[in-house]
Amino acid sequence: MLAGVVATGRATWSDDLMLPLVTAGMPQERYFTFTYSPIIGGRGAVTAVFCAVIETTQRVLSERRLHLLNAVASATMETRTIEDAVTAAVTACASQPEDLPFIAVYVRDGPDTNTDGATLRGATPSMRSVLPADLALLTGRDPALRSRETAHVVDHLDELMPGIDTVFTQDCPRQALVLPLSENPAPGALVVGTNPRRPLDPLYQSFCQLLADQLSAAFAAALSYEQQMRRADALAELDRAKTAFLTNVSHEFRTPLTLLLGPLDDARSDAGSDTLLAERLGTARRNARRLQRMVDSLLDFSRIEAGRANAKLACTDVGALTSDIASSFSELCARAGLDLVLDCHPVLADVDPDMWETIVLNLLSNAVKYTLTGSITVEVRSEGAHCRFAVRDTGVGIAGHDLGRLFERFYRAANVSGRSAEGTGIGLSLVRGLVELQRGTVQIDSEPGRGTTVTIRLPSSVGDTAVDPSPARLKDGSNPYVEEASQWLGSSTLPTDVSRDPGRGVVLIVDDNADMRAYLDRVLSPHWQTILVADGEAALNATRRLHPDVIVTDVMMPSLDGFEFVAAIREDPVLAATPVIMLSARAGAEAVSEGLAGGADDYLPKPFRSQELVERVKSRLAAVDRERRRQGLAVDLAELDAALQARDSVAGILAAMLDSRFGSDAAAVGIGIVDGDYARFEYAGGLPAEVRDRYHVVSLNSPWSDPTSSAAEHPWSSATPWRCRRAINTPCRTPRPVFAHVSPTRCAVAPAVSSEC
Repeated sequence: MLAGVVATGRATWSDDLMLPLVTAGMPQERYFTFTYSPIIGGRGAVTAVFCAVIETTQRVLSERRLHLLNAVASATMETRTIEDAVTAAVTACASQPEDLPFIAVYVRDGPDTNTDGATLRGATPSMRSVLPADLALLTGRDPALRSRETAHVVDHLDELMPGIDTVFTQDCPRQALVLPLSENPAPGALVVGTNPRRPLDPLYQSFCQLLADQLSAAFAAALSYEQQMRRADALAELDRAKTAFLTNVSHEFRTPLTLLLGPLDDARSDAGSDTLLAERLGTARRNARRLQRMVDSLLDFSRIEAGRANAKLACTDVGALTSDIASSFSELCARAGLDLVLDCHPVLADVDPDMWETIVLNLLSNAVKYTLTGSITVEVRSEGAHCRFAVRDTGVGIAGHDLGRLFERFYRAANVSGRSAEGTGIGLSLVRGLVELQRGTVQIDSEPGRGTTVTIRLPSSVGDTAVDPSPARLKDGSNPYVEEASQWLGSSTLPTDVSRDPGRGVVLIVDDNADMRAYLDRVLSPHWQTILVADGEAALNATRRLHPDVIVTDVMMPSLDGFEFVAAIREDPVLAATPVIMLSARAGAEAVSEGLAGGADDYLPKPFRSQELVERVKSRLAAVDRERRRQGLAVDLAELDAALQARDSVAGILAAMLDSRFGSDAAAVGIGIVDGDYARFEYAGGLPAEVRDRYHVVSLNSPWSDPTSSAAEHPWSSATPWRCRRAINTPCRTPRPVFAHVSPTRCAVAPAVSSEC
């Protein structure tokens, strides 16, 4: 370079040239940028050269190390296991032997307080044969070296790693830096062989520490992914277990259901003219059929979830099939005051008739439940290459934030008023599964207060001949969906002619299930007057109007549930003391505690024995009666006290006593008269305990009883003997005590037998 400048007279330069310099007897890697500039003499020839030199070692090292850190980060970004992260990091570091002659990664399986037991997981390929398999062989047993809190330097690598000098024929590393990896997710260490041509200064150590931190971050990301996968696998396994459980339980239910429905049908046939027995058997059969429908739904759902459901597709006139199925709801809709509009055109599509029946019945059942007024329209039309089926109602509608979750299993939209609060939450999820099995799609459009439309699209059939569209349930004439929906049509308003029977206690029964209301009525009506309502709103109105003695209410109800109903009662000062017995399908101590904390006086989980319910109601009515008598007695005592305070003579006091509610039960009165004033009254005999306690009777011993008189002549003397003392402990200035006796047959005033007050 210098000769060229002298020969040509042109300047030249060099950027970041590595020039080893010997420092402290050792060559060191140093980088310089310099220029050669010619100095022209008077004759035009180069007479000298000016050299300007700048050392760029730190900049070159910083850029080189930063590039390596970026390469390691990019390589480990997508790794999903610790092994993959180690391999990616080792590969990236192999491209930078100047700073990292070799690296080794030791990892321990599971957390611990030190790195003992950490084994070699990855290293620079040329060093695998000379590196110890266990980190303890490299760090020794010095606790300071085994600590994971700080980095440590290991010297004399040629002694710890025999054969290292054969790997590095020149510039063989003499030191290694052991950097502990973060405690989580996996304890271990990164071992970095240092460049013998660079001092192990703070910048070098900081670079190595950043590399260890980068590897720790890659480990954490990999472990997080592994944990997510394990959680996903565990959830999937749990889901499979739940599905298998539902399947097994549903299958096991079929045998007892058969043994319920068969004998019930036989008994119903044998009931003859016994109306009450037939009614009871009908209730049992309807609910056994309802249980069978729920079991069938669970079975269908579990088969779909497990991937074992198969649709038996056949070319079908979907319009005719849908019309046949939907017409079974005609009478029910008429009873509910709803218009059922069937607009079903002939359209051929490949469907499974039984699955299609389940779809239509589920959607119509939901429409009836959540449509209180207006109409339900069922449409089947051809739409291009598809068959479009829609159920549109004018019901309560669904909020936008619930629409996206309606097809989730067991999800039920909150704060939606309907005819009943009953349901399992799998109906729409089952519908979607059945539609997808028939290669269709389903969507829901809804607006609160305006109604809901459920639309299903199926591929049109390529065939031209429809098979028999009648599914099994239509052929045998049974429809458990209609039977269940019929139970929602009980009146939710209180009849205007209902009034209290003054001779009987009144029990208000609140339940949205008609069969349950009828059953509770049969259990309780022989003992008390019963009033039946179907929801919380009607129950609150009935309570305010009739003031029932006891309320028996369900928890899950439309419009106003049991807890909201009880809260409304407790907030009304007139109704707050009304006892409430809650009935709920939720059992267990937690459910009982929740019910009592919600304001109920008693909580009875379903199923329960009828006699147990009767006893609970009796207990609450007895408590009500005791409280009413206590309050009435308190009022009577207050009135008597006021009357006595207004009298200033013995005759007046006796008259007040006889005119009181206690009347002849006031068997005795003692009055101490002091200077025209009378002291505290003391009562005894047949008075209630509350009266005696209020007026401090101190003894019972008649001072004027005639020993010679018979009990027949003076029944009061032996039946209610007493002695009265003054209740005011003040001396008498003029002792003139008088004893008066009141009995059902006579009234007498006798002088005192003693001068004591």
